[in-house]
Amino acid sequence: MKPYFILPFSILAKPIRNAGILSIPILLGCLISFAVFAEPSTNAIKIGALLPLTGPAATTGEQLRKAISLAVDDYAARTGVKSEVIIEDSKNDPAEGITGFRKLATLDRVNSVIVSLSGVSQAVAPIANSEKMPTFALASAPILTKPNDYALRWFIDGMGEARTMADYLSAKGLRRVAIMHINDDYGRSLLKEFNFRAKAKGINIVSVEGFDRKTEDFRSLAFRAKKAKPDAVYFIAYGRPLGIALRQTFESGIKVPYVTTFGLDIAGTKELAGEAAEGLVYTSIAFGEGVPVSESTQSFTKRFNEIYHTTPSSDAALAYDLTTRLLSLGDSQASPREWVGQKIETQFGKLTVLKSLEVLAPVVLKAIENGHSTIVQP
Repeated sequence: MKPYFILPFSILAKPIRNAGILSIPILLGCLISFAVFAEPSTNAIKIGALLPLTGPAATTGEQLRKAISLAVDDYAARTGVKSEVIIEDSKNDPAEGITGFRKLATLDRVNSVIVSLSGVSQAVAPIANSEKMPTFALASAPILTKPNDYALRWFIDGMGEARTMADYLSAKGLRRVAIMHINDDYGRSLLKEFNFRAKAKGINIVSVEGFDRKTEDFRSLAFRAKKAKPDAVYFIAYGRPLGIALRQTFESGIKVPYVTTFGLDIAGTKELAGEAAEGLVYTSIAFGEGVPVSESTQSFTKRFNEIYHTTPSSDAALAYDLTTRLLSLGDSQASPREWVGQKIETQFGKLTVLKSLEVLAPVVLKAIENGHSTIVQP
């Protein structure tokens, strides 16, 4: 074990000469004691979190911040091990995310970083690999960096969402589909996968409209989608833009079925959608309203409600499980590649770490009926 500092021999020499040979064992004993007790027995665990605390995705960031903090408190209560979380605001902007990530990795010297949302996750992944900083993405889109040994994705499978929705629409005989998608890594990835699956299922995509994450007026996009006479409209988005797009499209008079993504589970989105949410079908994970409650899920939801006086979102549950896992590893900065093949206990059962460096919660279909979510069969 290394002491915090070493005294120069010149300082020790004079006391030894003056005190005589009998002083040497005493001095050596003091030095050994100093070396043993000066260094703490365990190192502090420092987790960095890169979250969208401001901007259109702020509701997501706030839910994740609360879940991560709760996981830290619960872990300390169980183990007595205290840890520190350092949070940077990404604003869901890749450039801001890179700046925040570099600060966490180099200045704050955290042991690992949790990153939220696909665009920011993809932007920081190359840096995570070059700096050998274990990074964990709460993101629907795959991490595309190659080679990749340090950026692991822990979330719902966005590609699975797109395939599941194409299968559902095909089974319902809804063959003319208009798409409105957010124009970022998440939206483009799901759009590409849906196009591929839709072609195989005989679905005709009659209109595709992209929009920015800061868009507030969707009326012109809805008008063009309406002219295409779709059987259904697929919204690939999340949070505030999704809620507004749903409401304004409904107000434009398109009365066909609406379907969407996990993004509807983000706090406040259904409320923004208003009447447009009723009857809507969306992809999600087995958490929250309308889902059988496990003991671990019940415990997490109860604690979250007690402390924050609000209901946790699905992504908050994923963030809680991920943070708990990182805390259990201590201050290790080993590559997540070492996790491959492991089965990790979560609120969604045991999830396997895939060779692609992904831990993916299974996709389910939900519907809004009388204002409440229920599980539906594909």
